Amino acid sequence: MLSRRGLLAMAGAAPLVWSLSEGGSASAAVAPPADLGVQLWMVRQSMAQDFPGTLKALADLGVRKVELAGAPDLSGAELRAAFDAAGLACVSGHLPILQMTDAELDHRLAYAREIGMTTVAAPMPGFAGLLEVAPADRFAALLAHPLTADDWRWNADRLNQIGDKARSAGVAIAYHNHNVEFADVGGQTAMDLLLERVDPAQAHFQFDVGNAVLGGADPFDLLARHPGRFRSAHLKDWRAPLQPTTRLASPASAAFGQGVIDWARWRRASAEAGIAISFIERENMPVGEEVAAAGQALQYFTTLQGNRA
Repeated sequence: MLSRRGLLAMAGAAPLVWSLSEGGSASAAVAPPADLGVQLWMVRQSMAQDFPGTLKALADLGVRKVELAGAPDLSGAELRAAFDAAGLACVSGHLPILQMTDAELDHRLAYAREIGMTTVAAPMPGFAGLLEVAPADRFAALLAHPLTADDWRWNADRLNQIGDKARSAGVAIAYHNHNVEFADVGGQTAMDLLLERVDPAQAHFQFDVGNAVLGGADPFDLLARHPGRFRSAHLKDWRAPLQPTTRLASPASAAFGQGVIDWARWRRASAEAGIAISFIERENMPVGEEVAAAGQALQYFTTLQGNRA
């Protein structure tokens, strides 16, 4: 497998445009697909070292839209200023909204709007008793709590409850899947339970393709069976061979085009399904390779788009 080192220049490089001609000539250059953004979680180590520099490096790659996760603990106004300075729009964010009380949720929705988000995605589920735990201890409590079918029903109902509150704040609510949602909970997967019980008028879904495959699901079948329910996506891939599991897992990630997912097929299917924006998210990258991995992904999907034209 080719190393990602040296694929792209880091911060300070000129905005990237890639040639689609066999010899690498600049005569047939195209810009990265407009519907691709970057999930900031994949560059969290770089942001910890140099937040504005990392944002600039992404912008220099041609990135224009990002999704918040893993950024420094700054105010909404400070984050908005940093994104504006880099020429980036933070259009979406992962906030643990299913682990928040109503009062906590009001505060975080205001924070999301201050940054400029139009969507807030729940990156993980919760359960009823979790809201009685101190905020700093909630993640550990979630990991220690095996989720039942009733817990997943609670999550669906909670998404329905907060939909109006979020809409009043000017943002849409989404649910982001990992692999645990594809575990069986009484004859159906937790994901199917959520899709059946969540009111489409209150919340939509963000399709993490890599996580679905890790959970043993067929992403194309899931997309076809639930038209209109997925409005955004996360793109990540895994090295072969992949052992599917619904338990917490962190397998080795693959560079795009070198993993287990047919991305040409996915891009066609997601466009037909109306997914408006997709965020690149490589997992488990060394800090020195995070930004370069975003560049490799943009290059791959740009070439894929050009070959389809």
